[in-house]
Amino acid sequence: MPMQIIIEHFIRSAIASELKLNADDRILLFILASMMGTKKECNPSYDYLLEHTGIGSCSTLKKSMTKLESLKILNIKRKYKNNNRYSFYPQFINSCLQICNQKLQKCRQMATNLYANNISNNIKNNGSNFSSVDNQSNSYVKGGHKNGDLPKWLKH
Repeated sequence: MPMQIIIEHFIRSAIASELKLNADDRILLFILASMMGTKKECNPSYDYLLEHTGIGSCSTLKKSMTKLESLKILNIKRKYKNNNRYSFYPQFINSCLQICNQKLQKCRQMATNLYANNISNNIKNNGSNFSSVDNQSNSYVKGGHKNGDLPKWLKH
C-alpha cells in the first residue's frame, strides 16, 4: 500500500488529534509519505520541504520534525552536507495499518448493509421480477445466480 494512503488515514484519525499534531506536522507527514510512495525512506532537501509543505520558515520546519521525531513517528538519519534520510518508525506504520484495517472493515460493513438494503428494496419494489426463492439459504434467485451473494470485493 502506498505510504501516502497509510499516512492519510492516520492524519484523519482521532490519534493525530490526541497527539496535538498541527497543520504543519500533518502536511510534513503527508509530503514525506508521498515522496516515499512504496519505498521506506526519502531524502528531500529542506528547500524542497519548505516549498512543497508551505511551511513558512526553516525553524518551523525543524520544530515539526523534532516534534514528530520525539513522538517516535519520524526517524531522521542526519547527514552532514547531504540531505537527511527520513523514514517512519515501524511501530508507527503498524499503528497506521491497524487504523486502515479498522476503516476498511467499517467500509465493508457499510457496503454490505447498503448492498443488502438495495436487494431488499428491489425485492419489495420488483418482487414479480424474481422467478423463485431458495428457501434453504433464504436468498432470492434470478436467472440462475443468487442476488444475495456479495461481490468479491466485499468478502473478507
